[in-house]
Amino acid sequence: MGGGRGFPRRRMNPLAADGVQHVDYKDVPRLRRFLSDMGKIEPRRKSGVSAKHQRSLALAIKRARHLALLPYVDTNRDTRGGGRRGGRPGGGGRGFSRGGGFGDRERGDRGDRGERGDQPERSAAPADETGDA
Repeated sequence: MGGGRGFPRRRMNPLAADGVQHVDYKDVPRLRRFLSDMGKIEPRRKSGVSAKHQRSLALAIKRARHLALLPYVDTNRDTRGGGRRGGRPGGGGRGFSRGGGFGDRERGDRGDRGERGDQPERSAAPADETGDA
């Protein structure tokens, strides 16, 4: 039970194991293995590739995205709720997960200024402001 106290098992480079010298941007199934479910390029520590292969892999993924062989982002993700911060779609903002942010005031504190704040109301008919009567 539990993990061993020895050294962790060294991760095998999947590209070197397949005998790949240079990653080709047209090899879409191989490139998809190194993309996350959100469409991001996986880091080396997660994918296990060498630094040299990671550089050529990133360049190949970027070229394939530019030619529309790979997506920039995964648009099929469900964005309703469940974000990382504050439960907002898309993950919220930068650190605004608690409390009210700018512009999160209640509707009732506007007083008698109307729905649009302190802007004056405009009439429905366009006004002729040429000055000639």
